[in-house]
Amino acid sequence: MWFKLLLFLFIVYAVNAIIKFVLKKWLKVEPRKKKFFSNNYVNATHLKVDWFVRGILLIAGVATLFYVIAEENSIVYMLVYVIVFIILTYTVEAYFEWTASKHPKQSLFMLSEMFVWLVAVALLIQSSSFFLGIIEGVVTEKTEASFTVEMVATGFWGDSSVQEVHLTDATVFKGKVEAYEELKEGDLVRVMPFDLPVDFSYSLAAEVTVE
Repeated sequence: MWFKLLLFLFIVYAVNAIIKFVLKKWLKVEPRKKKFFSNNYVNATHLKVDWFVRGILLIAGVATLFYVIAEENSIVYMLVYVIVFIILTYTVEAYFEWTASKHPKQSLFMLSEMFVWLVAVALLIQSSSFFLGIIEGVVTEKTEASFTVEMVATGFWGDSSVQEVHLTDATVFKGKVEAYEELKEGDLVRVMPFDLPVDFSYSLAAEVTVE
């Protein structure tokens, strides 16, 4: 899982770098360089608006994190929050770059970067089973120590629509059931599996949430 995510992030950064290079040659403008712990704001109004937006996003982020962890909901909600975060922060910066900076064309760098990150997060949401290993779907068959899940959506990457899930002594059940005996065919489940070698033909459930 981690290798896939790191590779995916590398590709996203590479795409961003290529687009910036093309824009730099086309617009004949250098992208504004940002430095940590330095003033990256165009003016005082930009500073105030940015801090206000980030304050709202911080509160929303904590609420979303609580909703995902404490209420045992899908991590996809956190990715949706990331989309909102990207749109608001990049839009604010692009707006002030366009309206108040000495080089308005620099805002196009921000908008292109925002677009790439939005596409990246959308792919993560669409392909959560591929990147995060999450299995979501309906229980179609149940045996003594395993069950079969028919995926609700196969995702962008064309993952198999049927997954065989095996239990271990460490498997934890959450949501509407507290034990495997309570699980029934037709239940909607979300399975977080253990990391296994790619040649395994089945998944070992670390956590099963019945919705």
